[in-house]
Amino acid sequence: MTEGLNTAKANRDQIKANFKTAFATMQKRKAGNVYVPKKENIFLEWVAYIRREKAAVNVIGAIAR
Repeated sequence: MTEGLNTAKANRDQIKANFKTAFATMQKRKAGNVYVPKKENIFLEWVAYIRREKAAVNVIGAIAR
């Protein structure tokens, strides 16, 4: 019984260590602009598109005035 418990604790500790390492790697890559998740990239492109569109509408409105 205690052997199984010790194995489970060791596995849990290993999973936690792996997660910390993977999370730190992701943060480092993101900070260095090496990796941007697909969903985040789509969102950022959409935001840039909307800003350009808004700026174009403002320019056209300024010309019309």
